Amino acid sequence: MLTYDEIRETQRKEKSNSALSQISSDFYEQANKLVVETQNLASAESNISTVRKYNNLKRILGVILRKREEKIVFIAIHGVKPENLLEKEQRFYDDIVRSLSKFRNSVEQKDKVFKRLRIVKKVERYKGIDDNVYGPFDEGEEIKITKAEAEWLVKAEMAEMII
Repeated sequence: MLTYDEIRETQRKEKSNSALSQISSDFYEQANKLVVETQNLASAESNISTVRKYNNLKRILGVILRKREEKIVFIAIHGVKPENLLEKEQRFYDDIVRSLSKFRNSVEQKDKVFKRLRIVKKVERYKGIDDNVYGPFDEGEEIKITKAEAEWLVKAEMAEMII
């Protein structure tokens, strides 16, 4: 079971290091259990120190979450390979990368010819021939992408043209 001191230590690591700290895969679940237990204890005891501990615990977890979110957004924007991501954080990271890619493509490539594709095999995030980052794309997903990238994905049998 996760303890208050371990959560404080995680907060210290997140604040003092630019990289994501390694935390257990069930960190958030354990932390939430501790919050519930501390809240129940604070309600039962009506003890001011337990109430303070409960409030501090909620605040500390909020700081950890916001700091990790900030780091994930930063690495997504700068194309850094992520390390120490939990499964939920990996999905968050992938969503950000996908959104950034779509945004950047819509802004930077107004004059390029686009093709519509249906992805037939999962495509991991990659740097295209135009140095833009594409993906990740899931099987069955329909995308709009530059002609050069579309041709490459079709040739690699990862996608098919949509007419």
